[in-house]
Amino acid sequence: ADGKTVIVSNFSDGFNCYNIRNGKHLANLPTPIIHNVPLPSLFIEGDKSILCGSSCGYALLYSGNMNTILQVLRHSGMNLEIDDTA
Repeated sequence: ADGKTVIVSNFSDGFNCYNIRNGKHLANLPTPIIHNVPLPSLFIEGDKSILCGSSCGYALLYSGNMNTILQVLRHSGMNLEIDDTA
């Protein structure tokens, strides 16, 4: 990302965004939580968007300014298995 912002899974209601330099809370990115597991997030498109995983099988695409859901990416309903032994 821009080296100034970090996004962390908060195990409660999605993701929290913080300014790395001063620790200021910038935003909450709400994401449905079904299973209390760490969730991935990634700045994409040159920091114009933020891709956030969920524990219910889909991903949310947020605007880089952290205030708008741009798209919800859903899978076709087939079961996905993740090998977490690596």
